[in-house]
Amino acid sequence: MAHTHEVMLQLEDINTKLTVLESNTRGYVISRNDSFIANYDELRQSIRAAIASVRQLTSDNPLQQQRISQIMPYIEKKIAFTEATVSHTASEGIELVSSGDGKRLMDTIREQLISIKETETSLLQHRMAASKELSDYVFMINVIITLLIVLVILGAVMFIFMDIDKRERLETEVRENESRLKQFFEALPMGITVRDAAGDLFFTNKQGRETLHNIFPESSIHNLQLLVKDQKVLKAGTDEIYPLEEMPVIQALSGHSSSVDNIEIRNRDKSILLSETASPVYNSKQEIVYAIAAFDDITNRKREEFELKQAKQAAEDSSLAKERFLANMSHEIRTPMNAILGFTNLLHRSPLIAEQLQFVDAIRSSGENLLTIINDILDVSKIQAGMMQLETIPFGLKPLFESLQVLLRNSAQEKGLKLTIECQDNVPWLLIGDPVRLTQIMYNLVQNAIKFTAKGEIAVNARVQKQEQDQCWIEIAVSDTGIGISQDKLDSIFERFSQATTATTREFGGTGLGLSIVKSLVELQGGKISIASTLGKGSVFSVLIPYKNASEEDISLYSEKSNLEEGVIQRHLHVLVTEDNVLNQKLAIRVLSDMGFSVEVASNGSEAVQLLQAGQRFDIILMDIQMPVMDGYEATRVIREELKIDIPIMAMTAHAMSGEKERCIAYGMNDYLSKPFKARELQSKIYLLLGTDALSPEAEFSTAAATPTVYDLSYLSNMAGGNIGFMKEMVGLFLTHTPLELKKLEQAVMQAQLTQVSEVAHKLKSSVAMMGIERMVYLLKELESQAHDAANPHIMKTLHEEIAKIGETALHELGKWVKTQEITVSS
Repeated sequence: MAHTHEVMLQLEDINTKLTVLESNTRGYVISRNDSFIANYDELRQSIRAAIASVRQLTSDNPLQQQRISQIMPYIEKKIAFTEATVSHTASEGIELVSSGDGKRLMDTIREQLISIKETETSLLQHRMAASKELSDYVFMINVIITLLIVLVILGAVMFIFMDIDKRERLETEVRENESRLKQFFEALPMGITVRDAAGDLFFTNKQGRETLHNIFPESSIHNLQLLVKDQKVLKAGTDEIYPLEEMPVIQALSGHSSSVDNIEIRNRDKSILLSETASPVYNSKQEIVYAIAAFDDITNRKREEFELKQAKQAAEDSSLAKERFLANMSHEIRTPMNAILGFTNLLHRSPLIAEQLQFVDAIRSSGENLLTIINDILDVSKIQAGMMQLETIPFGLKPLFESLQVLLRNSAQEKGLKLTIECQDNVPWLLIGDPVRLTQIMYNLVQNAIKFTAKGEIAVNARVQKQEQDQCWIEIAVSDTGIGISQDKLDSIFERFSQATTATTREFGGTGLGLSIVKSLVELQGGKISIASTLGKGSVFSVLIPYKNASEEDISLYSEKSNLEEGVIQRHLHVLVTEDNVLNQKLAIRVLSDMGFSVEVASNGSEAVQLLQAGQRFDIILMDIQMPVMDGYEATRVIREELKIDIPIMAMTAHAMSGEKERCIAYGMNDYLSKPFKARELQSKIYLLLGTDALSPEAEFSTAAATPTVYDLSYLSNMAGGNIGFMKEMVGLFLTHTPLELKKLEQAVMQAQLTQVSEVAHKLKSSVAMMGIERMVYLLKELESQAHDAANPHIMKTLHEEIAKIGETALHELGKWVKTQEITVSS
């Protein structure tokens, strides 16, 4: 009834307020008195709130909801009508009121309000009838509930009697469980103790009792404080008494779980080590009542750990000794190797008869083979020690392949093999990675292919296997037409010291380390290597390595560096060579002098420091590492820290073990070059290390450097004993006859007269060598060899073009030299 009354009140309120709204509107239209519309907005909001209230109150009746939805548009129209009436002029407002539209809307609203009221009245009657039925139903429910309560009480009484029996059974089961738990504790192989808050022993298992009686044979074990007070309980390995408050049991009684393994009990001549773990035990009120501890005699375990530690230390010492041995052996072997290969290269550049040249080639080849073996052993050592460092720098794959082609071309041609090294067009121009390690990988694979291929070809092809946003997967395949590998040997081919058969080792030589190193280097860069091979038909090695894509900044920096390398202008550099080996001193002086540099030698680090302290100025220091008196490390430290001199220092050492480069940099050196070194590599590193300063043609010394020439008259000067007149005569003869011989050579090459090409090239070779035109000597040798082998005419034409170009330059420069000598004499 209250609900219906509320609905009726709200409906009546809507009617009343609409009437007031209409009345006020008419009053305002007639009088234009603002007081009639003072509460205009409030009336509109009140009407809308009332209809919303009616909608909410009747939300359980779809019919009433439908009727309210029907009346609401009319109410809104009525409100809109009054707004229009008020907003118009007086005459227009009176005209709207007179139209009767407002009255008709109001009549429609009242009719619908009456309909809603009638429906609500009818619903009230239905509700009252339903309420009466519900009252009768509730009465029946109450009767039923009363009966159920009586039944429950009877059941509860029965349950109580049954529960007493069940409790007795549970108590019996608890006692049995406690007995089983006690047996479990008794069976544990470690000691268990439970102590109360006073430290008194509440429980201990069999192992615990035996261990405690064994440790404390003459003391009571029941109270912990008295036990520790009576006995010598120490911190293991010291004479410090173990603090009671640090013991795990006492910690547990304070609410902290803990574990230690440094308790030592000394009883006469006996020492026992214990480990102990303890935790608190709480009652139902979360109060600590006990501490449970597990302890064990770890004397034997600690002794075994100590022995294991000693064995580990011995193994590490042995490994370090091996490392030092390899380092020392590396230095001792590389030092003479540097001199052997260096002087062999210098000897190769001097005029030699054919037989002597063969001997020199044999010495150089053997030396390089020995150096390859040494490098393989050192690389294995670096990989084993985890000290193989990778660079992350921009490099071009195509220029790298071009260099590789030049480097390996002679090896292939000597066996009559065709060598092709190609990059597909989709390979990026610039990649980010380690070009040195990639070169090492490819050099090993191609050399391996050349070694095991008697005829046919070796092909290297690079392609993009997968392109991602930040990196590019490059796949490089090295295929050959060599002896191949049997299927049962493919799985072990990458193992160290492994070759297909013992016959392979006897016939082809090698250490069996090359492919193992290749695999390690590939995997070190996150790549994979695989092989497919057919015995007697050849093999294909596939290398897949991920490289980062180059950014615009990388490309810019790489271009600048390339321009630097291509635009090097030799200048007069003053170099300090710090080296104790006499042969290496002489070699360094000769190589650096050939580059146009002036050289000073210090036999040890101390001498180098003294020269700098005396005010001597140098552009760069080449520093050996192992030297008497003061080694390279200490010398560098003094130069950097005490003398405060930032001159570039490059380590040039035969000490080439793992981590050596990093150690040199850490001591303040700027770069590192291992011996034996190549002259071109040394020169390139010097210029790159000195940067743009090395490009300046202005010398910092009083003596200006001579412009580099294609010739070198050192040999002729030695032969002439310094007689300038004889030298002028020999150069004059060269200037007279060489153009004729070059013309003959050109005609023979153009007409493909191989015998004539061979004869003229051989004849020219000796006179060109006397003038020290080394590049031309090398090209003439190549041309002579090509003519003997009936090589491709195109190759011979290419060689001749370069010979002619160098010959023209040499003739021009030697002509200037002769004029210079004439001016000097006349002066």
